[in-house]
Amino acid sequence: MSEPVEFKIDKSAFDDLSLTALRGASVAFFDENKLSGQERLFYRLWASKTLKTVVFVPDQVIQKKDSVPDDAYVVVSGEVQVIDESQEYRFGPGAVIGLAEGLCDLPVRHEYKAVSAVTCKIIPIETAGREIVRINSGLKGICRFTVERILGKRTVVPDFMK
Repeated sequence: MSEPVEFKIDKSAFDDLSLTALRGASVAFFDENKLSGQERLFYRLWASKTLKTVVFVPDQVIQKKDSVPDDAYVVVSGEVQVIDESQEYRFGPGAVIGLAEGLCDLPVRHEYKAVSAVTCKIIPIETAGREIVRINSGLKGICRFTVERILGKRTVVPDFMK
């Protein structure tokens, strides 16, 4: 097997920003540090008081292969391992696990396992589905495109995402 493919956001830029910072302070921080859209979204999820937090210990399974997720996870810290037939992947901060499958009511294709202590924000699939129903058609299109990119063009996208 070749070297692992890694996906993660460098969150070191957030070390100087408190999670309790005032909204104005975080906006100024974003502008000063020229954070990308992905980094801004990551910060908003990381700092969310609405999303609950869970910690997985090393070797703990986060998502079981062939299970339909009730919850998706945004990795805030730590490292997650995924192995398919020919490649190992390592997911770090910013990775989202199980959201596409959960929204489409499909089983995950691989097992996701904590390599180190992994802190995640929990996105309940039922809540995500209710929120998608309420968004405009442009954002629904982005959600559809993302699900198809992750799961494949032949994936049947649920009506609430159309």
